[in-house]
Amino acid sequence: MSDLPKALSLAGSLAGSLALSLDDYEGGALRKITGPSLRPGGLALTKRVLDFCRFDRDATLLDAGCGPGATLELLSSLGFKPIGVETSKIFAEQASRFGVVHQSSISALPLSDDFCDGIFCECVLNLCDRRSALSEFFRVLKPGGFLAISDVMLDGKDPSTNPRRCGCVDGAVSKDELFQELLNASFELSLMEDHKNELRSLAASLLWHYGPKGLEELTGGVGCRKNLTYILVIAKKVAAL
Repeated sequence: MSDLPKALSLAGSLAGSLALSLDDYEGGALRKITGPSLRPGGLALTKRVLDFCRFDRDATLLDAGCGPGATLELLSSLGFKPIGVETSKIFAEQASRFGVVHQSSISALPLSDDFCDGIFCECVLNLCDRRSALSEFFRVLKPGGFLAISDVMLDGKDPSTNPRRCGCVDGAVSKDELFQELLNASFELSLMEDHKNELRSLAASLLWHYGPKGLEELTGGVGCRKNLTYILVIAKKVAAL
């Protein structure tokens, strides 16, 4: 146990360098730590969104980038109508146990206008064409519907000097930039919370399970980006007057 403070310290620096590949997600390296949610905070942040938004029990809720279906399973168990969109064929097949799942990009959703009451985009937006994805979210949301985003974001200026791609944090922006992107897409901000401790906790668990060498192999080393945080944002599609 004497190594725990050192492990937590190293995990804090590695938290800003997570660069997991699709193989790491599909192959189970991350799932051993997070379970099927595959993200910091897991279903606790999903439940936080549900508590805030208070969707009707028959609401149609989209999980954009649903992975193997952890959020879809939760939504289905609570009586909602879950819909998933996922690019990975493996994950789309797994998630289809819990609802209708389309194998597609969230930047081009195969859904009609004003289709759903809420959208979850959990640790996915940084991997996509952000402008296209937000535009699509606005299109398929009903007026008054909520968009919930949880993702890694820059906490201040990006000190990166390493030009190589860094997986799921490569598309990270600052909180102010995300706020402006939401405004540009005609959303109204309802909630923004910092959950940096969830990111640190995940990094510490990965370090504890795989050791420093194994974690550096998963993250691509510590030279990608630091000063990152993990943010939960809820925005609303305001009904037209």
